[in-house]
Amino acid sequence: IPPADLIHFAVHGIYDPTGAQDGLVLTDGMVLDPMEVRGSELKAAPFVFLNACQVGSGNQILGDYAGMAAAFLYAGAAGVVAPLWSIKDSVAKEIALDFYAKTSAGARPADVFRQERGALSADNTTSLTYMAYQFFGHPNMELIWKRGGG
Repeated sequence: IPPADLIHFAVHGIYDPTGAQDGLVLTDGMVLDPMEVRGSELKAAPFVFLNACQVGSGNQILGDYAGMAAAFLYAGAAGVVAPLWSIKDSVAKEIALDFYAKTSAGARPADVFRQERGALSADNTTSLTYMAYQFFGHPNMELIWKRGGG
């Protein structure tokens, strides 16, 4: 509440493969657990960008996918971006800004990360933080950006 078209988290993440504690560490120190998200209903089908360490990782619980990205999809998100491993905060900000610039210019979310991975070479000295990001959603999804406050 209120319904949103885009939800962006720029916080810390916790991933425990044993399932003892996973989630997003919010600014007040509370942890938003995947089960809390899964029990919610995102009626507006927002696009979710999780800019927090390891929240793209997941496992299986009772034969179903678990983890933050899966929880947001289950709750109704149209698509989710999340890193699979620990990321550098300074680079993560630039990745998010680059992602939004490219998708607002018409690039598909899946293509943004595919092209960045393809541009890396064996002798690349650029941070591998970009490689951590995974897009969860339909590969042909496009984001439509509203212009001018409408």
